[in-house]
Amino acid sequence: MMIKKISAIIAAAVLAATMLASCGSSSSSDAAADSSSASQSGSGTEADSKADNSSSDDSAASKPSLTIDGQTVDTTDLVMCTVDGEEIKFDRFRYYYYYVIAMFENSYGISRDNIVSDEEASKAFKESLKNLIVGDMATSYLAKENNITLSDEDISSVDKEIDNIKSQYDSEESFYAALETAHLTFDAFREMQQLSALYNKVKAVYETSAEDFKKIVADKDRYSRIVHILVPYYCKAEISDESTASEYESYSLYQKGEAKKKAFNALSEEDQNKLKEEAKKLADEVLEKAKNGDDFTKLISEFGWDPGMEVSPQGYYIDKENNSFVKDFVDAAFAIEENQISDLVESTSFGWFILKRLPVDMDYVDKNIDSMLETFNKPTLSKVFNEAAEKVEFVGGEYYDKIDAKSIT
Repeated sequence: MMIKKISAIIAAAVLAATMLASCGSSSSSDAAADSSSASQSGSGTEADSKADNSSSDDSAASKPSLTIDGQTVDTTDLVMCTVDGEEIKFDRFRYYYYYVIAMFENSYGISRDNIVSDEEASKAFKESLKNLIVGDMATSYLAKENNITLSDEDISSVDKEIDNIKSQYDSEESFYAALETAHLTFDAFREMQQLSALYNKVKAVYETSAEDFKKIVADKDRYSRIVHILVPYYCKAEISDESTASEYESYSLYQKGEAKKKAFNALSEEDQNKLKEEAKKLADEVLEKAKNGDDFTKLISEFGWDPGMEVSPQGYYIDKENNSFVKDFVDAAFAIEENQISDLVESTSFGWFILKRLPVDMDYVDKNIDSMLETFNKPTLSKVFNEAAEKVEFVGGEYYDKIDAKSIT
């Protein structure tokens, strides 16, 4: 069980270590405690959750220290590692260190004692720590590659933002207490906020502009706007659990789907196949209604099981080249013309889809350009920063190889 957890941790750390400087523009009072580490990779799926930076084993008032071979080490200006020649000193390194510990404890249930005593856990801890630091420093690597630096005006803006964050607290003391809780010194916090500002300048080099994006969205061969009806295999499953059955009608569509899915998965293969046949019969009936001109929106509401159609009633805007939809769904989305309804599309992961393609609504695109651009640019940015992280050179300092999950307080 431990080995499975370790494998998951390494995978998550690799994902989390691609683009980490994200909170530079935050104005909330949580920004100081949150600092700059938050995964910006991912694609609307897994692995995007962030660890809490506080650790259950240490109080916020713990005095920072480093112990190696039973001896306390002077951490004043101590360089823990270098990345492409850039020094990562103890105060900043300590933040990364506790971030990884929190990830192990809170996301994977592995304590500091287990990290120290288990060889695989210890190895994964060091690998995760390295990946996190290297991922953050990919920003610096790309900045050098593109001759990007922070101007005096940029640095001034960072300082003003920090002042703004400070102002959200009742007192200066409470602000510094928040930094302590996040295992940060003020200098380390400021350094990481500057890295966040640098990240924003770097990513702008690789992002598609709003103007170009609008041209892409208007290209019918590249973008398709789809509303659909999902008739899943499990839709005909009976809820046998009395507690679930009694509360079922109060559930959200998502919760109803999960309850049905659980009931379906508990059945034998033979019984599942029977329900699939019933669901197919229903899907055929719904398709006939749609083809005969019944209101498609009403059919979605009455027969559809995708909660996404409740969240996005205007439909899904699907980029043919970068998307997270199943292939059969995407193929069907581009095989039909605008205002045309597809035949049944089966996905062995879900059930049957009935798609309707709508014209792209450019007014909607204009109003939602920021979120749509973020989604569109995410795969490109992830690729660029991942590739940069693989190129940077990491060199551990004098004590790096000797640290474990209890070396730093």
